[in-house]
Amino acid sequence: PTPDTESTPAPETKSAETKPSDEQILNDNFNTSRSQRQMDVQKVSVARHFQGVVRRDCSGVVTSDKVETVLAPHFDLKLKAPNWHKFKSVFVYNEKTGDTDLTTMPLRDFPILSLLSEVTGSGRWGIKIKGDVAPAVFTFHIEAGLNNIFVEYHYDCAPKSIPGSSKSSSDKNACAESKEKILVHYPVEVSYQEKQLNGILEINKLPGECKAK
Repeated sequence: PTPDTESTPAPETKSAETKPSDEQILNDNFNTSRSQRQMDVQKVSVARHFQGVVRRDCSGVVTSDKVETVLAPHFDLKLKAPNWHKFKSVFVYNEKTGDTDLTTMPLRDFPILSLLSEVTGSGRWGIKIKGDVAPAVFTFHIEAGLNNIFVEYHYDCAPKSIPGSSKSSSDKNACAESKEKILVHYPVEVSYQEKQLNGILEINKLPGECKAK
């Protein structure tokens, strides 16, 4: 009889190490357990209004007839700094939406300049966020429900970037790593409603827009 032979086990293969995603890096570094200050919950009510809109050109011809957003779900969110020490930059992260922003301070709320910025502030009292329930350019995405927003205040310098974020600072002389900083957690509860308005809104070209070129 042929003697029994034990089968040789196949050698173990090591699975390729996967790098943590940007979202994982952010969640590992910006969460309630890492935050050094916890602020009170802010409650915000915001609405989006829809209405039928008819648009006409200079000849009175209808160019568009459809339901449009006539009131966008935008709102200003003011977050007070934990102290009155002057800070040089802030990094803002919303755990709910994944949106981030790294802004060099001061970036004051002036016309034109502020329109291109999601976050503005004097670099001392705190910051103002241009919140938006809908993802859009030049606004910070904040959804309905509870948003855990984390703000990291940098007092010594403005880092060029934050691990896990594609945002970079506008300060050309930014240091590579900030050491004097504090992470603050701002819970924000957003109540969101949509409303369909009655009637038709008619929009005609203004006389100045219809002048012959």
